[in-house]
Amino acid sequence: MKKLLTLFLFVSFLWGCRSSQNTEFPVIQNDLRAPAYPLITIDPYTSGWSFFR
Repeated sequence: MKKLLTLFLFVSFLWGCRSSQNTEFPVIQNDLRAPAYPLITIDPYTSGWSFFR
């Protein structure tokens, strides 16, 4: 009986966690892009950048 109660509480907890994560938030899309992306950084004075879009 104790195992059954423990199992029921555990499943109830998991079900509660699952249902609280179903909230949907609005997605904000951004059309801004970075002018360049770092490819490699050797030290603060030497780095390679990609300027392709």
